[in-house]
Amino acid sequence: MVFKTKEAALFTSNVEVDGVTTLNGATTHTGATTNTGAVTNSSTVLNSGAVTNSTTVQNNGAVTNATTMVTTGVATLTQLTDGFSNELAEPGTGVALTSDTALVPRKAIYTLTGFVISVTAALDYGGTKICDLPDTNLVLLGVEIDLEVVKGNASTGLEATVDLDMGVGTAVASATTLATTMIDVIEKVDLDTDSLTLQLEAHSNDQATATPPLRIADGASSALYLNCGLPVGITVDDTLTVSGTVEIYYVDVGNVA
Repeated sequence: MVFKTKEAALFTSNVEVDGVTTLNGATTHTGATTNTGAVTNSSTVLNSGAVTNSTTVQNNGAVTNATTMVTTGVATLTQLTDGFSNELAEPGTGVALTSDTALVPRKAIYTLTGFVISVTAALDYGGTKICDLPDTNLVLLGVEIDLEVVKGNASTGLEATVDLDMGVGTAVASATTLATTMIDVIEKVDLDTDSLTLQLEAHSNDQATATPPLRIADGASSALYLNCGLPVGITVDDTLTVSGTVEIYYVDVGNVA
């Protein structure tokens, strides 16, 4: 069966179409809609019930779905009204729009167990890599750390009374005073409590200086590091053992080959 209409259509009950459907006027479906044939919409479509499409769907007008929409065939939406995006303008002469897709942020969770930062008496700072970053341009939307830090407790080393400065950066610690890229992801947190076990909790959105988003250029050696600096030095090499989670929210925005 072929169904065509050039006028606005209102469907208040369930609609099942087994053949080709062409709608040139505004269409409103308040009941469930099942299309087993190709569907072409050239004007606005509002669906307040579930929609199931088993073949090709071509929408040239705005589409709003208040409930589930399932498409098992090809779906082409030339205009999106999902609340946060729209199609780009028509291309100029000699230009073809070959792709226009949604870009989805990603969330990576790293669990640290027995993660060790070595701090030498000669340097009084240290850092260890959390993860390598992909060789592409990234927009780092945010980072959250929920960690437990345990001092090694070597005599005249990292004892309970030793203060720690800690942070996360795109460069490993290279000085006792953590600064710039050593803490450009999670800014310096002072851990001054006299205890062997300390909690390190921070979110990049709460920061005054290292505020997201952070643009990270593509590079084969890009990485994130958990860093430590000592306001007062130690005289014996020691270690910090860290456990907990690091959550990273980011978007891959492409790489020039």
